[in-house]
Amino acid sequence: MLLRQYEQTFADLKEPGVFLFVYERYKYAMADSESCLSMEVAFYLWRDYLNKTVWIRSCTQCKAGYLYSSSPDAAQSMRTCQFCRLVKASKNRKKPDGTIITQATITE
Repeated sequence: MLLRQYEQTFADLKEPGVFLFVYERYKYAMADSESCLSMEVAFYLWRDYLNKTVWIRSCTQCKAGYLYSSSPDAAQSMRTCQFCRLVKASKNRKKPDGTIITQATITE
C-alpha cells in the first residue's frame, strides 16, 4: 500500500534515496508491530518488486499465501512458507544431550 502511494510521487523509484524514505515511513507505521521487516529483507523485496520477480505463492502444505522471490540472492524467508518452516523447526528440537526430539518421541 505504501509503495503504491509513492509510485505516483517519485519519478525514478530505483534511486536509493526513495527506498530509504519509504523504509523510514514503513518503520514509523509499523513501530508497535513485532513483524516489521529488517532493512536488508525490505531492500531485497523492494528491488525484486521493481524487477517484477516477486509474487505471491500458495503453500502446498498449509495453503497459506507467502511472498516468493525468484531472484538468486533472495533471502531464505522469500523462498519458503515461514509458518511451515517454524512448525518443522519446532518438531525437530534437540534435547540438551544433543538427541533430536521428533513428533514420535513427543507422543510416546
